[in-house]
Amino acid sequence: MRTVIIHGKRWTDHYRSPREGREECELWGVTRANCRFWQGRLLDWTRWCDIHPLTETARFPGIPQRRPDAWKWYLSQDGTRPIYLQAPEAHPPKDQEKALRLFNMIPGARRFPIREIQQRFPINLEPNRWFVEQTGMMMAQAGLEGFEHVILNGIGVPTSAAFFVAHKSILYWLGFLRGLGIQVTIEGPSAFHTPREIYAYERFNYDVVELARAEQHQSVTSRVDRLHKIEVNEHEARRGRPPRFRVEAVEEW
Repeated sequence: MRTVIIHGKRWTDHYRSPREGREECELWGVTRANCRFWQGRLLDWTRWCDIHPLTETARFPGIPQRRPDAWKWYLSQDGTRPIYLQAPEAHPPKDQEKALRLFNMIPGARRFPIREIQQRFPINLEPNRWFVEQTGMMMAQAGLEGFEHVILNGIGVPTSAAFFVAHKSILYWLGFLRGLGIQVTIEGPSAFHTPREIYAYERFNYDVVELARAEQHQSVTSRVDRLHKIEVNEHEARRGRPPRFRVEAVEEW
């Protein structure tokens, strides 16, 4: 059975690859996972994906600026394995020349086949647009290429309501692939495991909704506090003084 392991976060206390003991499987890695969770020690990957803008956009500074550790790691590869990136021509016209230059810097760079995926799996005769994050895109690529088994390893480890909303297209592609007859397996702690109980027959979602509301309140309070600290630090900087508060960087998924 042709199988691919899509790996996001190392969830074990050891550094044995998710591919160990099943070397016949492909192993696809997600963005900065090797740098962040493996310290570069995940060595037997077969493909890597970072399908984000190479250049600055309104809400994303570009991969080299947003993930300099990952960018340095991409640059250090030998080109024998594909690293899928957003196509330079998919960037705004004014940025395409720069995007092409950055794209060509990465050994093994490949254009991610998003348009082929959209056409292969249309919705009501329209190109499929059910993509709100990268893992769903990778699952769709596995479907496009005819894999018979997709293993999600370390995908969906965070369980916050915000994470779930930001990654909801994983559920779409999970159901889509299973509907095509493709086996999809979830490994490790994950928000995407099949529920143990059926809604209304065995349990309701009141506790989940209450938790989401509590998280939202906590998030708003935390953000107001963080903005206050930033403003105070900026005020002190204008006066030539050192910052009064240490402001942690925003957690990146």
